Amino acid sequence: MSPGVDEVVPVDVASVILQSTEGTQTELAVSDGVNLLPVLITPTLCANVVLKVVYVIKYNSAGEVENGSVSLVLGFISEAEVSLQQEFQVMYIQ
Repeated sequence: MSPGVDEVVPVDVASVILQSTEGTQTELAVSDGVNLLPVLITPTLCANVVLKVVYVIKYNSAGEVENGSVSLVLGFISEAEVSLQQEFQVMYIQ
């Protein structure tokens, strides 16, 4: 890669997990065009809130990034909850 040149690296969605209000997790079958934007279900409950994101970045022996993947955990947040805790991880694999 030439200095100063930006390249687009493909990032695939490895998985999307939906966590219920009780904490049960279910993997969602994600296809093109699926809307996973946060949505207000009731005046006090929001769905599809990002709870956890894990990125895996793969690079070659020359140190160049080849591709990446992302796994998401989406869940619900209610007005009664005092705070929202989100977890982010990045792993680099050669």
